[in-house]
Amino acid sequence: MISPWNFAFAIMAGMTSAALVSGNTVLLKPASTTPVIAAKFIEVLEEAGLPAGVVNFIPGSGSEVGDYLVDHPKTRFISFTGSREVGVRIYERAAKVHEG
Repeated sequence: MISPWNFAFAIMAGMTSAALVSGNTVLLKPASTTPVIAAKFIEVLEEAGLPAGVVNFIPGSGSEVGDYLVDHPKTRFISFTGSREVGVRIYERAAKVHEG
C-alpha cells in the first residue's frame, strides 16, 4: 500500500483493511509527510491481535522506499492512491520489473 498525504487515515486504513480481508499481507508505506497516523494505525492493529508480519510498516521517502517496493520482483500487487504523475511512474516501473 502506498497511501497519499491527504485523507491520511481514511484512505490508508481503507486500502489496508481491504487487502487484509481479502487474505493478503501488506507492506504499508504511508506518504512521507504522514507516518505518525499510519504508525498509530499499526499500533491499533497489534492491540486488536493481528499476528506479526501480516501488516508491515515501511515509512520513508517515496523515491527511495517506494521505488524499492515497486521495483522488487516479489511485489505482487501495488495499491496506490495519489497523483496521476506518480501513479503513471509507479505503473511504468512495475511493468518493467515484470516484463517477459
